[in-house]
Amino acid sequence: MIGIIKLSMFKKALLTSLFLFLPLAAQGAADLAISPADIKFSPAKPLSGDAVRIYASVRNTGQQDARLSVRFFIDGKSLGSDQPTSVVVGQTSTVFMDWTPNEGYFKVAVELVDINPGDGQAENNRAEIKDFLVNLDSDHDGKHDTEDLDDDNDGIDDGVEIINGTNPLKWDTDGDGVGDKDDAYPNDLSKSKKEVIVVPEPKREPPVAEKITEVAVTAPAAKPIVKEKTIAPAEAEAAIIKIEETIKTLADPSERLDLVIAKSRLGWRGWEFEALGAPTTANYLWDFGDKQLGEGRQIKHDFLGSGTYKVTLSASDGAGTVGQTEETIVIGFWHLANIYVQVILGVLALGIIALIIALIFDLLPKYED
Repeated sequence: MIGIIKLSMFKKALLTSLFLFLPLAAQGAADLAISPADIKFSPAKPLSGDAVRIYASVRNTGQQDARLSVRFFIDGKSLGSDQPTSVVVGQTSTVFMDWTPNEGYFKVAVELVDINPGDGQAENNRAEIKDFLVNLDSDHDGKHDTEDLDDDNDGIDDGVEIINGTNPLKWDTDGDGVGDKDDAYPNDLSKSKKEVIVVPEPKREPPVAEKITEVAVTAPAAKPIVKEKTIAPAEAEAAIIKIEETIKTLADPSERLDLVIAKSRLGWRGWEFEALGAPTTANYLWDFGDKQLGEGRQIKHDFLGSGTYKVTLSASDGAGTVGQTEETIVIGFWHLANIYVQVILGVLALGIIALIIALIFDLLPKYED
């Protein structure tokens, strides 16, 4: 009886511990999230053949900083390679992927994978946009076909052309060189004008030739070619320091540029960065954390090797408004592009080959003299 009471008390204590531990574990877990609103496109309304950049912003609503990879899908098929990133608690991280689509409707999806530490809520790790439209501009007039009432720009509305039996996507339906609007027979290649009776005009005296006055024409002066401005590392460092000092003196956060770094991995050491949140005319300065500096709104950079790098973006516009933000880039050591990994694998391969040769030699029959 005493043993049964002790066992019952042990079960109660175990259940109580589980109920107390599970909420604490759930509170400490990472929770990364993405929704359709976190997926953006540039341009927002692309045409067939345009280079489209897909942005994905990952939010960390949990209690731990986390690392992960972002995977892009088009109509269920993976697009490009996974984009690694890290997200601090309460912050967001933005990555992007480039895509060149044809015309049509597409299902664009983004999924968060390889989350470390594990995600406590997996249901918010995927977002989809079901009908993303890539349009056409058949007449190249800057209007999308879905918004253009005259897709071939022949002066006749598409609906009228359908009623008339002409092609709303072809300026000259019958291909006789006369546009459908001016062609009396738009579906007949053999004729384009109505037959009219020509009445000969009475003979007239030739007009008196007028005196032609020569006018000298002066060609406009050629505009000077403005070369792209380059900046020296010393000047870039001084500009970054000046922006940092200006930010420290600003009491009102609304006076600062709300900068965001979007990134995309190109290879083991190679990354592409883009600055968001400031005018395109602003000055952008990059400090990649490896004693290398750069300038420009979009920039590519090859880091020196494996390690953790703090990338700092500083920007200022013409009105004197400044801003600064940071992003951490982690490059792992174990990658086939790393020369040291290649050497290690080469040595291991030679060792294995030598071991195999030794075993084969040991198995061969030996003959004594």
